[in-house]
Amino acid sequence: MGEDTMATVQCDEQYFAVPCNRHGTTSTLLLRFTTARVRQTCEVSCGLTPTTFELTGILKWTRTIHGSALRVINGESSLYDEIVFPDFFHIVDVMLSWYKTILIAVVCIIVALLLGYTILWTWGLHFLSTTLRTICTIPVRLASAVIRIAKETLSATRHRSRRRQSQKKKL
Repeated sequence: MGEDTMATVQCDEQYFAVPCNRHGTTSTLLLRFTTARVRQTCEVSCGLTPTTFELTGILKWTRTIHGSALRVINGESSLYDEIVFPDFFHIVDVMLSWYKTILIAVVCIIVALLLGYTILWTWGLHFLSTTLRTICTIPVRLASAVIRIAKETLSATRHRSRRRQSQKKKL
C-alpha cells in the first residue's frame, strides 16, 4: 500500500469514496442530517484494515430565507426541500433540561432560605441574646466589683479608725 488508493467511507446509509495512502490524506465530506442531535457510526476501509469512528454533536441551524431562495433559483434544491420543520424533539429536550435546572435551583434556594430562617430564629437568637447579655453584664459586674471593693475598703478603714479611737480613750 505504498501508492495512493481509494478508501470507502460508510456512515449509516451514505457511502463515499475518498483518497487514501499510507501517510494519510485529508478529505471533506458533506453529510446531511434531519435532526439536531447527531450520533452516527462511520467506518473507513482503506486496504485491509477498517477503522470505525463516531460522529456526535448538536447541529446549529444556519439556514436563512435568502440562502434557501438562492438554492431554489440556482436549481440546487426544490421548494419542497427548503420547507423544513424544526426538530421539535431536540427543542423539547433542551427546554426540559433547562426546566430541570431551574427547578433544582429554586428548590436549593427554598431549602437555603428555610434553613437560614430556622437557624436564625433558633440558634441565632439564642446566640444573639447570650452575646448581648454577656456584653451588658460585664460593665454591671465590673461596677459592682468596684463598689464592693470600695465598701470593703471603707468599712475596713472605719473599723481601724474606731479601734484606734478606742485605744486612745483607754490610754
